[in-house]
Amino acid sequence: MLNKSSLSVLTATACTLSLALATYAGPIAAPQRGTPGLIPDNLGAPPALPAPHGIALGPDGKPVPGAEITVMGNNMFFQTVRADERGSFTFGPPAIEPDNYIIARSGNLATSAPVACGGQNEFTLHLTPGVLCDIQGQVEDQDAKPLANAPVTLIRDSSNGIVELDHKQTGVDGRFTFPNNFGDVHYSLRVDAAGYTTGYSEFFKTKTGQNFQTPCIFVKKTDSFVGGTVVDADGKPVEGVTITGQESKDVRTKTDKLGHFLLQGVPSGETSVLVQTADGEGFQAILRGGTIDKVIQVSAPVTGVVVDETGKPVAGAEVLVCMNGDLKDVYSDDIGHFKVQSPQLKTGSTFMVRTTDRGTVQPVIYKGESQLTINIKPGVLSTVSGRITSSGGTPISNASVSLILLNGNSTDNFEQTQTDAQGAYSLPRAFANQQYFVTAEAPGFASGNSDTKVVGSGQTFNFPPLALRPADNFVGGTLVDSMGNPVANATVHDGNVGNLETTTDKAGHFMLKGVPSGKTSVWANGPDGAYVCNDLLSGRGDNILYLPKLPGAK
Repeated sequence: MLNKSSLSVLTATACTLSLALATYAGPIAAPQRGTPGLIPDNLGAPPALPAPHGIALGPDGKPVPGAEITVMGNNMFFQTVRADERGSFTFGPPAIEPDNYIIARSGNLATSAPVACGGQNEFTLHLTPGVLCDIQGQVEDQDAKPLANAPVTLIRDSSNGIVELDHKQTGVDGRFTFPNNFGDVHYSLRVDAAGYTTGYSEFFKTKTGQNFQTPCIFVKKTDSFVGGTVVDADGKPVEGVTITGQESKDVRTKTDKLGHFLLQGVPSGETSVLVQTADGEGFQAILRGGTIDKVIQVSAPVTGVVVDETGKPVAGAEVLVCMNGDLKDVYSDDIGHFKVQSPQLKTGSTFMVRTTDRGTVQPVIYKGESQLTINIKPGVLSTVSGRITSSGGTPISNASVSLILLNGNSTDNFEQTQTDAQGAYSLPRAFANQQYFVTAEAPGFASGNSDTKVVGSGQTFNFPPLALRPADNFVGGTLVDSMGNPVANATVHDGNVGNLETTTDKAGHFMLKGVPSGKTSVWANGPDGAYVCNDLLSGRGDNILYLPKLPGAK
């Protein structure tokens, strides 16, 4: 059987027919057997290609039995097999794509870098020592006491999606170790301990062959409750609204006929819940554990339609709703309709709409209507461009650039891209007549921000070159409380360098390497939730950070 293949018919002078079989590359209808003058019925099926396969070899060139071989790709494609006793492995369906890649490990051996598939079908993987790293950390409760037997999940984050890789439990000291992980990879950790909030680490990036110590993960006991009433815009109770605790698993309830709800199993103090009406629309609300008098108002949904310059409905248009610092993104359906429901949607909120080539000329101001018609036109969206350089003017390639939209008194990360080899970036489809600024980050440099500019309609706006300072210095010191006592197990990070953080030791000492020279912004978060931010002098280890006392703290 021919499968779905594209065929090239080559006709020679003697009318001799030859067929060249090529890989199927799209929804092309192949000629069928029996087609007059094309494909005879008795043409045999082409030989099937063998499944993707290969062998894993150690540093001595010998096979590595039992090696773990993983192929990864787009759309969260993820397949792992084990090498047999001869070091051989074979992948099953689905087929490996050219842009997939393969990694392998066994004990303390691993591939030194991902192996690009590149359309190959047979692979020889070389495993070497000194590549993998251990990821270690500790889990503590709200009183900074180690939490034993807490389940911890290691999560890998990449452009291919988020994948849970491994599961461990903490020891009696609250500590855990995930051994033999790949370097140069973004990971995060999740803690799911019964009777406690779900704890998360920040995303962090490991280095090849270097063990990684994560900051302490804190979780809170879920031994409290919260209650209240859900009402509509007229103050009438709303039945059937789902209230879900966002800090704990499987904590939810629904309002009764009087709009009342009581949610058990939440932490004391402020806690976040998701409020969802019967039609599925939802929003976040902040409540306080131990109280039952919270009144939550749900508003009626606002519906609308997006139309182009001819009045024709536009499907798939992005509708950005700016609500006093809160942003909501929805899309129009197949007939151009959209729906927005949020308690933050009030008179004065604004709507902006865009497609690939059309947009709103000005934000549409919401005046309390239940229905909106929003017109979009071609030629109004703008492109923001510029260059990222070092302080000496050298272009920085592969810098992460974000376009930030000013929304009332807050900001929103609007678009992201990376610079090319000349340090240049381009961000298309910016809304017209809005205020923006640009931020940039690059390995080995401190992050930088541009000035705020108004980007007009239908133009290419060039921001001045943004120079980043090298992050080649250090900063250290001691974190103390208001009484001068050292604060242990606090997270300290540099506000100018992404993913650079550490934890204070028993004496409150900390050290951050890889910060810009001069003054650098240092943040500290105590175990009780108190925090402080100060500009400290780089190149010194005797800085003092004072952590304030939280209101009501003993």
